[in-house]
Amino acid sequence: MYRGSRTCLSDTKKRIVTIVTSLLIVVSLSCIPFARAQTTRPLDFDHNDPLDSLAVEQRVETLLNQMTLPEEIRLVGGSGMSIAGIPRLGIEPVQMSDGSQGVRGVEPSTAYPAGLMLAATWDKTLAEEEGRHLGRDARARGIGILLGPGINLYRAPMAGRNFEYFGEDPYLVSRMAVNYIRGVQSEGVMATVKHYVANNSEFDRFNTDSKIDERTLQEIYLPAFEAAVKDGHVAAVMVAHNLVNGQHMSQNYYLDTEVLKKEWGFDGILMPDWNATYDGVSAANAGLDLEMPHAKAMNEATLLPAVRDSRVAKSVIDDKVRRILRREVEYQLLDEKRPPNLSIPLYDETDRKVALRVAEEGMVLLKNQKDLLPLNSKRQSSIAVIGPDAYPAVPSGGGSAHVSGFMPVSFYTGLSDYLGLKSTVTWNEGVRFPAEIFDQTQFTDETGRQASGLEGEYFSTADLTGAPVVNRIDEKLDFEWCDPRHGKCPGFAPASARWEGFYRPKATGLHSFVSVLQGNSSVHVYLDGKDVYERHGMGVYEPHLKSVFLDAAHVYHITVEYKRGSWLSGGGKTPFGFGIVANKDIVDSRAVALARHADTVILCLGFNDYLEREALDRTFDLPFGQEQLIREIVKVNPRTVVVLTNGGAVDMHTWADNVPAIIEAWYSGQEAGHALARVLFGDVNPSGKLPITFDRSWTESPVHDSYYPQGEAQGVDYKEKGFLGYRYYDQADVKPQYPFGYGLSYTAFKFSRLKVTPADSAINQRIQVALDVTNSGSRDGDEIVQIYVGDRSARVSRPFKELKAFARISLQAHQSKHVVLRLDRRAFADYDALTNKWMVDPGRYIIFAGDSAAHVPLQKVVRFRSAKASASQDGN
Repeated sequence: MYRGSRTCLSDTKKRIVTIVTSLLIVVSLSCIPFARAQTTRPLDFDHNDPLDSLAVEQRVETLLNQMTLPEEIRLVGGSGMSIAGIPRLGIEPVQMSDGSQGVRGVEPSTAYPAGLMLAATWDKTLAEEEGRHLGRDARARGIGILLGPGINLYRAPMAGRNFEYFGEDPYLVSRMAVNYIRGVQSEGVMATVKHYVANNSEFDRFNTDSKIDERTLQEIYLPAFEAAVKDGHVAAVMVAHNLVNGQHMSQNYYLDTEVLKKEWGFDGILMPDWNATYDGVSAANAGLDLEMPHAKAMNEATLLPAVRDSRVAKSVIDDKVRRILRREVEYQLLDEKRPPNLSIPLYDETDRKVALRVAEEGMVLLKNQKDLLPLNSKRQSSIAVIGPDAYPAVPSGGGSAHVSGFMPVSFYTGLSDYLGLKSTVTWNEGVRFPAEIFDQTQFTDETGRQASGLEGEYFSTADLTGAPVVNRIDEKLDFEWCDPRHGKCPGFAPASARWEGFYRPKATGLHSFVSVLQGNSSVHVYLDGKDVYERHGMGVYEPHLKSVFLDAAHVYHITVEYKRGSWLSGGGKTPFGFGIVANKDIVDSRAVALARHADTVILCLGFNDYLEREALDRTFDLPFGQEQLIREIVKVNPRTVVVLTNGGAVDMHTWADNVPAIIEAWYSGQEAGHALARVLFGDVNPSGKLPITFDRSWTESPVHDSYYPQGEAQGVDYKEKGFLGYRYYDQADVKPQYPFGYGLSYTAFKFSRLKVTPADSAINQRIQVALDVTNSGSRDGDEIVQIYVGDRSARVSRPFKELKAFARISLQAHQSKHVVLRLDRRAFADYDALTNKWMVDPGRYIIFAGDSAAHVPLQKVVRFRSAKASASQDGN
């Protein structure tokens, strides 16, 4: 379908064609300052056919020679969600879509589970299958470029986009990403890896400077992007908002040109994250090919005079146009606007099955005390499904990766569908949401009678000084504050406010002051003139509470002062809310009653698309009131299963020991409820493994002291270097809550007979690792074989071990399989920043085999001889 025409040629003719092709390509590319790799095409296109390359390059050069310089510049500036067209030359716009978890913007569309859940399957074949379905979904909607996958590393649990990515380990991320890309591009749709590079938090992402030494960059943060280019032949790369080592990624010549284009040979389209281009001339010279979503910096007003006065070479503009046209020709997007392919259904049973399978394979059983799971449906007369994530469905985190899906199935609905009339399935949210508390907080007059609200004074200054610009009565404190620096604001846009009035509690006892802040805004609350509550925002959406004892016989004079500060994530509004609630009313008493009388409780907790999303970080703690909900539910029903919806670790150390069973369900896509039911009742044996480390506490995390920007320069120093996640915990005095690669099953597996061949070899020789895996239990199941490598002869500091191979193995009960994996030279190498080379030291290495970073029962030694010793020994 994507092939050019071919003819049968004699060997002589083939040689002539090859020579002519090579000469033409050399001539046509002589003015391109960047090295090029082999042209990338959809996978069913013959990469080795010289006629195909010739046809593509001829078409590109023909079009380029017909274009004026203003037309070239217009092509490198985006047009909303598309590459601009040039009608005079018959070049049509090419439509893009956000797409890490589904085709967004042309919904409804199948909502597949989040990237982190796909990574938790450790199933490379399934990653490619999901990619193919995403490509099909894109073609069905006329989309030519899918803006995914996201492959930034998981560095800390709070990063708002962790759910989109593939975990903390560069090797795992690389293999999942490459197969995902191959799947998408096999359908004739361009994939786009993002966000290049070190976009490891959403906090102040436009300004944060990631300060990373060269070795750490090469060994930890670049390998997944390198694999996407070299192995996945990805069509496009998107650079991040953040700076790296002092340069915005959109104008980072070293990373964009020296590394990506020259060293790796990337010949595709380099585009920025939306509005991440800050200087048109610098970005053009650094290697950015396409500004998105509009030409705000790389436009005619900026680039035309820059070319004329030689600040930007004409050949640089030509190269950008070649890259764009080349991809459009290769993916057959040039001649006509790609219409929706009506032969492909927008949604069918195969899409649903892939979404369901990823959800089933990616759920991780973290705890199963006394084999509470799987549940027996015949012994469950009543099940209480409780929690804010039980209903409605939460298929995805928020932001540009969010996809609603076709009729997403909630956990509550999925369990009800599964059990039918066999059991009574009840539901309750369990906790009150902050917005509800803000709405129901009733202020009084000085006598304690209900009043119309608080008297508000709004100031144009940031510190409550000067005359108020507005005075009014506010019934409740729950606002979206507009920041005029990021868009047009209706009416006035105050910078600070003060409210005064009275509050009388309905009952004596502990009450919680509840607030929501973002950016670096702050709130102070005074009761009878005493400062009782102070809080400063840190860029996360974080409902916060503080307990205060209040007397129902007393009417309190209340003053609330709010200072907006600045919005740190680049948005246009800053939310603020404040309210008061009795502690006993945070958890719904009806939920406790349901739990008390149920055979089993399924407690569905975690985040949602507002609490965990692009442009914001979230908390490490579970959201408002959920830990209290766990305590109260477990107290009345010890048969409680906690099901987590989240894009990364949460603080579990205060409650995990008191809960008999825990399932990590991530963001499970539109089939979440069906998948959970099948896992809970044993139709599916859980086999997912953690692609991240679950820290026991945030203070024990290796990035605790260097996650947020330090100093006025907003720099984040990656002090942990290569000791990220399990690499840190391997050599630390503390242990995580759950280790990387960990996950339980309803059966048991044993590893045996590890053999490494050859055990003594030359440095450049590939190593074969073989072992037997046995399902020693009574249920069929899948196991993830994980191979780690440790260097015991390193000349520099290296982690104790690093993941270098893995395989997902399906085994029937009592079945054994012989597994063979291979390790290449790179599996043993470290990066020498002085020579800019990957080096393998002669000496002793350990091969570890196991089922998590914390459980590697089999080990073997490999010895590498130096090049000199190898030559001498080979001569014998």
